[in-house]
Amino acid sequence: MSVANFVMELAYHSDQRQSVKATPPPEFITILNSENQLKAVHFRKSRILREGAANSRPLVDDILGRGEADGTFRTRIDPIQLGLTITSVCYYYFTNHATSSIVYGRRLMNRAALDERLAFNIDTILAIVAPI
Repeated sequence: MSVANFVMELAYHSDQRQSVKATPPPEFITILNSENQLKAVHFRKSRILREGAANSRPLVDDILGRGEADGTFRTRIDPIQLGLTITSVCYYYFTNHATSSIVYGRRLMNRAALDERLAFNIDTILAIVAPI
């Protein structure tokens, strides 16, 4: 697996989990925030939600395993920590875009800004997994 293939997989799968505009629906962010405040009371009860969320784990495991095998990625990367980092890098942007737009004086949800953010996120994750 080459770095280019990893980038393509990351970009493809990031896009597939999001809507056509590459942004999560606003309701999703609201529900997720509320569910975290409620300590996952509904999430815990829903087999469908838990199984759906768990689908990203094999994807991260597979990509990491192939990258470690061919030397593209450093070894002993914790897939859960990497998955949490990928989620964090994306989630923060979407939950804070309104206030961040004011702080940084630019629109963060137009197509150009979203494309720029996705490219930055990919570069960031590649730097994290690169051999030392």
